[in-house]
Formats: sequence, structure tokens, C-alpha cells
Amino acid sequence: MTENKIFIPTTLPYLIAFLLLTFLCYEAHEFFHHLVGAAFCDGFGTMTFTTFEPKPACVSDAAVTLSGPMLSFVIAWIGAYWLRKGRHMLLAYTLIFASYAHLRFPLPLMGSGDEWLVARTNFEQPSVILVAGILFLLALPQLVVAYRSIANPWRVAVFSASWFLPFTILGSISYLDGLLSETSATWIGVPIIIWVVNAAAVLCLVVIGTKLFRNNQ
Repeated sequence: MTENKIFIPTTLPYLIAFLLLTFLCYEAHEFFHHLVGAAFCDGFGTMTFTTFEPKPACVSDAAVTLSGPMLSFVIAWIGAYWLRKGRHMLLAYTLIFASYAHLRFPLPLMGSGDEWLVARTNFEQPSVILVAGILFLLALPQLVVAYRSIANPWRVAVFSASWFLPFTILGSISYLDGLLSETSATWIGVPIIIWVVNAAAVLCLVVIGTKLFRNNQ
């Protein structure tokens, strides 16, 4: 699918940049829920690091709930498009995995995920296998492009590490929600601490990632 190749660094700066971008993509998913909810539900609801709640009696639940996954897939598709075009190669490769799009298909199998929530809400007997299968097929092309773009000798190992690294963020980000129990200050329904942590993550990514991604086009 692509002949453009990129050597994926196995350095600490790249690991940090990868995890920072992964965290920010996760937060972008939740923020997009929040923003779409405000547009469709006549005002902002509330959100934490890991969840969102639209205003009560929102009449566009499906659109709001699916907005987050839609953004995740858009991010992954942008990464795949750039890889195929030979643009921003390392950033493009990283976006595919940082988006979490490739990790959405197991969620229905575990009885969770935005897509499964919409299916359960809108259909009498939704097929978990069908929902998971659709999500897998939506993520597969980006994964193929990413795999074929790896120039490292140990391609499978690099691909596997990229696949599983986002779990480290998933496993730790819920801890941040615990910090919210001690604060009530919010702006547009978002606790101030979320703005602070996300701003710090963006700043760190700019400092660490700008040179890294620019030198690996």
C-alpha cells in the first residue's frame, strides 16, 4: 500500500513524545464529545479526564456519543494519509497508534465503548461481533499502512510495541480522575485541573517532539 519507509526510534525522547501524543489524543476524544454535546444539547455538560456527560435530556445522544470515536478514526486516517504521501512520516506513524482507533474494536467484546452504547440504545438485539468487526475493519487499513512503513529490522517487535504502548496511558489516566474529587473549579464544564494538565502535556510535547518529528520527516 505504501513504499514510504520510516525508521521508528527506540529512544527515550520518542517514547515520551509517543505517550504525550497518546494522552492528548485521548483527551481530544473526550473534549470533542464535550464540544459536540454543547452544540447539540444547548449548552456544555461536564467532563473528567476519562468521561463526559452532556446536559440532561439531550435529544442527540447518538451523535454526541459517536463524535469521540469519529475523531479518533479521523486522527488515525490522517496519519495513514500522511504516511502514504511521505509527509510528516514519524508523526504520521505515531498518530495512527496514539489515536486509539486500533483499540476500539475490543471494547464491544467487553461490553463497553461508545459504539456499543449506541448499538444497545438504538437496537433491540445488537450483535457485539458485528459492531466489533466493523470497528476492526475501520482500523485495519491504517494498521497495514503503519506496518508496511516500518524500516526497522525488527518490524514485528516495533509494530507490537506501538500497538500496546497506549495501554500504559489507559492504565494510568483513570488515576487522574481521582484528583478531581478535591477540586470544584471549572470552566465551560471542564475542571481547571484538566486544562492545566493538558496545557502542560502540550508544552512538553512541543519541547520534546518538535525537533524529533521535524528531523524524521
